Amino acid sequence: MENAERDHHEKLVFSWNNKGKPADCPYRFPDEVERAFNWLATTYWLARTGKHPCADLDKSVRELIPGWSFSGGQKKHSVGKHESWYQCTWNRKDYWIGEHLGCGTSKRPEETIRIAFAWDDEQKKIVIGFIGQHQRNSNT
Repeated sequence: MENAERDHHEKLVFSWNNKGKPADCPYRFPDEVERAFNWLATTYWLARTGKHPCADLDKSVRELIPGWSFSGGQKKHSVGKHESWYQCTWNRKDYWIGEHLGCGTSKRPEETIRIAFAWDDEQKKIVIGFIGQHQRNSNT
């Protein structure tokens, strides 16, 4: 992750909520996480800024990182009492981090990961607020 912070600081902001932080994430494939951050800073960022549209973000990430997927957003009504899992703060602004990249469905945290984030249209930055096995929702 240090590489992503260094190489993409103009596009990625890391502002972890208290539910999922890198130190708490035992996912065993750090090279995949690195590729996910690179995808965010390139394909996703270019699509959101309109500089290079991407018709299917999910397909794009699936082709780059087999087994991974993109979810365009968890809706507030589906998280139930777990809203704090979907919020982070950066520059004194609160963000709903409903979009995510992820891999796996196992209950084993070393095999399953989610990276949740929000797009700041004004700053043209991706605010990453959660990394971990799963964000809780009304089904968990």
